[in-house]
Order: sequence, then C-alpha cells, then structure tokens
Amino acid sequence: MDGRPVLCAVADDDISHRVVESAAELARRLACDLVLAHVVEDVRSRSAGELLLADATVAAQLGTGVDRRVLVGGAVEELTGLARALDAALLVVGSRGRGALSSALLGSVSHGLAAGAPCPVVVVPAGIDAERG
Repeated sequence: MDGRPVLCAVADDDISHRVVESAAELARRLACDLVLAHVVEDVRSRSAGELLLADATVAAQLGTGVDRRVLVGGAVEELTGLARALDAALLVVGSRGRGALSSALLGSVSHGLAAGAPCPVVVVPAGIDAERG
C-alpha cells in the first residue's frame, strides 16, 4: 500500500489482543508497517501506556520493529490526527460490543473514528477470533 502503515488503536481492555493480532495480520497481508497506538488522558499515565504497548507487542509476537506511540488527549482526536500524520492505509480498532443505547448515550471511540478518520477503519468486534482470517 505504497509504504502507508496500518495503525492499530490499542485499548486497555479484554479484546485488545484480538485487535492487535488482526491489525498485524492485515499489515502482513498488505505488506505494510504496523504502528500501535494507545491514548491516555493524562501525561502522568504515559508510562502505563508504554507498558501496555510493550506487552501487546510481546503477546502478539511482533518483534522489535513495531512503531509504538503513546498519545495524550482524547482518543478520537488523537487517533484521527495520528492517522492523518502517518497517512495510514487503515485504522484498526476494537468494539466492546455495547448495545445501541449505551453507545448512543456514552459515545463510542470506534463510531467516532469511523465517522472522522482520514482512512478506512476496520472495527474488530468483541467476539471475533483473529485466527479465522
């Protein structure tokens, strides 16, 4: 995809490993680099975000060549901005599987990214198995 990376949003939740595995598989199939990103609300949480990304890299057996970024701010704004700055080919995110009412009341990062990202967004549902690909 012309050197454009796959950007993977890594959340601190129980489906993040499936999201990372799915993004890694897409990057491999598309012959793209993979960028893992985690957003924290406060700069004091940056080290926890770095640890989360390091753990995700090890768990998915991605090796040392993965670009990892911890962003500070709102998830939708920061991830959209990074996707734009990287000229990302795809943005891969997870969906926690909340019902329609909860998503409507609370908002949803995946919905916000799908609406505002500068590239196609792949939403990995909570129940998907990354091995099916």
